[in-house]
Amino acid sequence: INKKYMWASLLLSGAKAKTHFKLLHKDKVNVESEFGAELDWQELPARKRSRIAFVREDVDIKDENDWEKQHLWLTESREKLHQVLYQRNMTLNADDYDSEPEE
Repeated sequence: INKKYMWASLLLSGAKAKTHFKLLHKDKVNVESEFGAELDWQELPARKRSRIAFVREDVDIKDENDWEKQHLWLTESREKLHQVLYQRNMTLNADDYDSEPEE
């Protein structure tokens, strides 16, 4: 089965990416509540970066007749992710991370 999907995401990279991801993930309930939908939290343990994505499934990115709607969805989703996550991420302090397992 060939699933078709698209996503808008925040990519966390740099020396503190993993710690920032974990701090944001601790606030997942509030983040998703403010965003208005469930997000796809991808720690990507084998990589130096992590991703928080909003996924839209069952979309045919080859359908040129749907591109306008797809681009609108991407634009709105990216702006909403930025609105909800950017300031939170910029104010995180990696020293606040407690490596205790999440409950």
